[in-house]
Amino acid sequence: MLQDKKYNIVLKSNLNEILFSYLLFFIWPFIAVIVSLKNNRQLWSKNIIWFFVAFYGYNFVIPNEGADGFAYQERFIEIAHTELSSNSFSEYLYGGENGTVDIIEPIISYTLAQFTDNPQILFGVYGIIFGFFYSRNLWFLLSHNYKWSYTNFIIFILFAFSIGIWEINGFRFWCSCHIFFYGAFPFIMQGKKKYIIFILLSAFMHFSFLFPIAILALYYFAGNRVHIYFIFFLITFFIAELNVSAVREILTLYLPDIFSTKIEAYTSDVYIDVVEERSANVTIFNTLSKYMGTFIRVAMLLIVYFNYKKIKNSKPLNSLLSFTLLFYGFANIFQLIPSGGRFISAASLFVFSLYFIYTQYSTSLFARRFVYVASPLILYVVFYNFKIIAKDTFSLYTFSNPLLNSIF
Repeated sequence: MLQDKKYNIVLKSNLNEILFSYLLFFIWPFIAVIVSLKNNRQLWSKNIIWFFVAFYGYNFVIPNEGADGFAYQERFIEIAHTELSSNSFSEYLYGGENGTVDIIEPIISYTLAQFTDNPQILFGVYGIIFGFFYSRNLWFLLSHNYKWSYTNFIIFILFAFSIGIWEINGFRFWCSCHIFFYGAFPFIMQGKKKYIIFILLSAFMHFSFLFPIAILALYYFAGNRVHIYFIFFLITFFIAELNVSAVREILTLYLPDIFSTKIEAYTSDVYIDVVEERSANVTIFNTLSKYMGTFIRVAMLLIVYFNYKKIKNSKPLNSLLSFTLLFYGFANIFQLIPSGGRFISAASLFVFSLYFIYTQYSTSLFARRFVYVASPLILYVVFYNFKIIAKDTFSLYTFSNPLLNSIF
């Protein structure tokens, strides 16, 4: 009887917390996010982050006409104002030269266009999908967090900002990163095979994730080979050039015809010239951010690797280190292909998650001290990337009251 009474008190207390958190979200979403991070052990907390990303997506500001988000918006409006039957749309997806495997985003646009031509709805749905995987991935880390500390906070920020919510602008690729991580992380750490469906799903969001899937398959069959993967990882830093034409021919030869258009688009001479022109216009601050980011990631991997003896008996950490080294090595190679550098950001999710978990269970003071010493570099990378990419995608509505937004 006493136990039942105690259980009812706890249940009522939890219910009150849930109601308070959701009420706070409708009053002031951003403060609700801070409260949810502080109370990250509560089951409701991750959903607050999810709702905030959806709210942000609905109020998303497209930074300029050259942004991917602008192309999504224009295509969505065009579909909404075009008489396009389901058969015609199916033909567009699978027929002719436009055949594609990354069908999720076009299906979203086509489905919503049957009811509305409002891009806010489109980006709101992007936020719902992106936010689900983003929030769950954050909690993969927080499930290993005993208490907040300066070290934990800085590494967590690095992870959260590697592929931040503003990457809804390039929804297909960046959402694929989070979908792939959502499937691969528990699969690698805990061997949960039910997550394979999400690993495969990432390729249907963006076709290029066939390559990370292939890397994960290679790792699965080769097993944990930390020292071999580490040597491979180091060697890839010395590969200075890749014959893009040869890569295009190999991919076109061995992959199904449905990928031919995509491969040609991303490896064409015209596209290479555009990418090189953009690279030529980068500032010294951008270059500094790039090299600082590389230093931080590599240093973290080296610290964990050279303390391998302390974690080799931990199968989850051993597995995560092995895959991260292998994936990062291939990401180094991919960045020699136009737009392939984006896979470094995908690899960053694994690097920072590895380091976050390692610092929770390791007694190494050096690992924590490195975060303190490298903080100026870390904060520069975080805030520079936010300033360049993210700041123009937020509006006052993002930090205001959702109910007032609907009125005004």
